[in-house]
Amino acid sequence: MLGSASLHFLSLIVITAMVVIGLMGNGFITIASGFEWSRNKTLSSSDMILLVLSVSRLLFLGLTLGIHYSVFTDISNPKHMPKSVVFLWAFFNAVTLWTATWLAAFYCMKILTFTQPLLVKIKMGISRMVPHLLLGSVLGSLLVSLPFNWFEDCYQCCNGTNLPLGNSTGRCYVQTTGMLFSSLLYIAGTFPSFIICLASSVFLIQSLLHHVKRMQQNREGFRDQRMDVQLRAVKMVASFLLLYTVAFAAEISLMLFINPLTVVFSIVMVAGYHSGHAISLIITNSKLSCCW
Repeated sequence: MLGSASLHFLSLIVITAMVVIGLMGNGFITIASGFEWSRNKTLSSSDMILLVLSVSRLLFLGLTLGIHYSVFTDISNPKHMPKSVVFLWAFFNAVTLWTATWLAAFYCMKILTFTQPLLVKIKMGISRMVPHLLLGSVLGSLLVSLPFNWFEDCYQCCNGTNLPLGNSTGRCYVQTTGMLFSSLLYIAGTFPSFIICLASSVFLIQSLLHHVKRMQQNREGFRDQRMDVQLRAVKMVASFLLLYTVAFAAEISLMLFINPLTVVFSIVMVAGYHSGHAISLIITNSKLSCCW
């Protein structure tokens, strides 16, 4: 059984490694997208999403590392985290989740062929919708994160326990209820991004299987360009879905349980998602991989 000091040291190594990898990956995406912007004086819709995603992740990962080094100097007795810091962490996390979801949905709409009038209309106008989707993500993330700045958590009156201290009898229950409400609202506000990503993944995989079946029927012995594009998109979206599923489960644990070990483990998982998806984007995106 690891002692508190050993567990603290191990968590510092793991989260530092994940954050450094994430900062390098997202920093590279930011530089590549910025260079593309300065060279062409404009950004494509996908590059716009990538730029917003990488910048928000840089801020999120930097904040995550700062929180871990300042709050969890002793895992068994963590320091109190200011409400403003909780709000910023939740806000940047929600922005990155929604932006990554729009990236997956954008590739899904651009690659697949639809026959339903509504989906065809969305496909034709998805590029014009990107700025509005990004703005909506920021405003929606702000909306679901603000309650964390309204309610005090239990640490302020209970010293990290569920038992009120001094004359604060009953106050801890009210604060816990308020934080529970904030957490449930936050989970409800970010859960649709998982549904959208899942739908995008299913549509892409179905399209790929249909294309493979048609190739087999035509006895084509080679993969065409569309096949390669779909394979690359499926790998990117599938990796995002896998990482997001783990991160979302960790996010629920982080919001609903205040046990310090659970919080540290959840932060590591969420940081791992943001770092891992950045590396996946670089590997599967032909434009980024050529610049690497």
